[in-house]
Amino acid sequence: MKKNINKPKNQKGPFAFFCVMFIALCVFLAIECATSNSEITKLIDSQDLLIKEKKELTLRLVEVSSLNVIQEKASSLGFNEPQKVVYIQKSDEYVGLLP
Repeated sequence: MKKNINKPKNQKGPFAFFCVMFIALCVFLAIECATSNSEITKLIDSQDLLIKEKKELTLRLVEVSSLNVIQEKASSLGFNEPQKVVYIQKSDEYVGLLP
């Protein structure tokens, strides 16, 4: 009769495989985090640029829409202050003149 001796199986193979996979996953995640960080930095830089441009455009809009600038443009286009102002009021006399 043969005796069955339970020999311990080699457990180093699967353990080494999982260790290598874990290290590869850690390296992959580190690279992904670095890539995401650079993309976020680019987006923040572009956001700062857009905020600056918005402030400049708002400033230009305020300057262009000021009453002094509009008055100068209006006078250069031929719109002047009236010399004589005529107010028309509703009365019965004007209605009587209609045919």
